Amino acid sequence: MYKIGVFGASFNPPTLGHQDVIAQALPVFDEILLVPSLSHPFGKTLAPISHRLKMLNLFIQDAVLKNNQHKVKILNIEETLLNPDAKEKPIYTFDVLEKIESLYQSKKKPFQISFILGPDNSKKEIWQKFYRYKEIEKKWPLFIAKENFPIHSTMVRDSVKNCSNKNALKIELIKWVSEPIANYIIDHQLYQNAIPKTEPLLTVDTVVFAIHEEKLCVLVVKRQEPPFVGKWALPASKVDISIDENLEQTAKRCLKQRFGVDIRYLEQVQTLGNNHRDTRGWSVAVVYYGIVQAHHSPSTFFCENHELTWLPVDEALNNILAFDHQLIVESCLSRFQNKSLYTSLPIFLLSDEFTLTDLQRTYEMVLGFKMEKKSFRRRLLDAGFLQETGHWRRASHRPALLYRLSQHQPYFFQRIIEGVRDSKNIE
Repeated sequence: MYKIGVFGASFNPPTLGHQDVIAQALPVFDEILLVPSLSHPFGKTLAPISHRLKMLNLFIQDAVLKNNQHKVKILNIEETLLNPDAKEKPIYTFDVLEKIESLYQSKKKPFQISFILGPDNSKKEIWQKFYRYKEIEKKWPLFIAKENFPIHSTMVRDSVKNCSNKNALKIELIKWVSEPIANYIIDHQLYQNAIPKTEPLLTVDTVVFAIHEEKLCVLVVKRQEPPFVGKWALPASKVDISIDENLEQTAKRCLKQRFGVDIRYLEQVQTLGNNHRDTRGWSVAVVYYGIVQAHHSPSTFFCENHELTWLPVDEALNNILAFDHQLIVESCLSRFQNKSLYTSLPIFLLSDEFTLTDLQRTYEMVLGFKMEKKSFRRRLLDAGFLQETGHWRRASHRPALLYRLSQHQPYFFQRIIEGVRDSKNIE
């Protein structure tokens, strides 16, 4: 019978302690599956899963394990068990083992799955916190490893937080992890910016508006880490106190560096903070909305390994976004619409040169109302912030004159644009 050992852990990071557990299990099993947790079962913050997977690959290439690489495999299976209808339902060991069992049943050969317990999880007070632990014991044999080396991932993280010198840090780290993993932790500055539990998580969240494929859209990014792995979310920026002079600079810097977005206009809308909007604990979001020029990239694209998409506003308002981002989009859209009634803000969505027809269509797109053509054009032309370029655009009936903005700041009208309140909704 083919014997499979499943070793599930956070691997945050993989240590010499994990290595010893595998060394004990190798003589017993034909195959050992390393299953990294997407999130910690007891709510602790983990390094991004992408980093932990890379460290696991270095881990199984280590000298102690490389002769058994054919027996040790990494199985990143928990993402397949995410339930899109249950936003924050945890992924349980019982469900992971059932899923793995179903995968091997399709191979139609006799096998037996066992669950490998490291020294930490095998302690009674920890093991009995596992969901359906009694059923796991009945359904799958347990392989309980001895603690030959009292090494825990917490030791690694504490070493990083308490040491700022790279050379000294490496000497400290290789007590707990292999040298390749020590180098990876140092090179990627992992565990250095861990947020103490006593402090809230602070982000600058931005609703970025753009015209894409003739629709008003917002920019969303697919989350790669818990919570809400695989969900669309607003771009979130973290303050870098070494270079950011204020929150506006934080938003602009991150949007440019991480997502390649140049903001033409940025305005703070609100500040949200409580202990339930983020399952990791207390969080504070300073909310902005920004405007960028008409975007001609594909609907879904990648930038710096981030998957992004231009999501039409009506879909964003009816889509289940991560956290409370749907409500944030709603409040930012309301602010943008209200301000568009008496300013030139919608023009910032357009390219450098545009026609009056482009201009009216953009206002209508933002406001959701049709407007009377003559009064709308008269109001904007009389304001004096539009400048003729001398260029024309070919059209089916007659060429259309192109305009540009003569100033880079929003123009404020003395009263609301005529015809908006009495117009009908756009179908």
